[in-house]
Amino acid sequence: MARLEDWRRQRDLATQLVRSPDPGEWKQGLAQLKALWDDPVAPQRDRDFIWQIAELAEEAIHGRVRVDVGTRGLEALENCGPLILGPGPTHPALVALAETLNQRRMEFRTGFEQMRLDGIRMYGGLPPDQRTT
Repeated sequence: MARLEDWRRQRDLATQLVRSPDPGEWKQGLAQLKALWDDPVAPQRDRDFIWQIAELAEEAIHGRVRVDVGTRGLEALENCGPLILGPGPTHPALVALAETLNQRRMEFRTGFEQMRLDGIRMYGGLPPDQRTT
């Protein structure tokens, strides 16, 4: 019985690590959960619970990564700004190139915004337009 209580204490600690904002602690918590899942002392119900926690934690980690990549991509696009040609006569090929580059920039922006929103959903949050507070 004491061994089972110790196992559950370790499970709770690993669960806390998985919920941490530090990526190093996520990995450590997931590794501990997987090791605890293989322990024959635990009843099947607890092992199923651990498996569910590990799956949700992995999805949340992927969501956080998507949020970070989307946010950084949006910041990089904001720093670049649109391509604007100066006044005066310009070659039609340059005008077409500027339009194409600006269109691609908008496509990247849409992709980064979608990646960020998908990451928020995966992490378990609500997109900014659906938040009530």
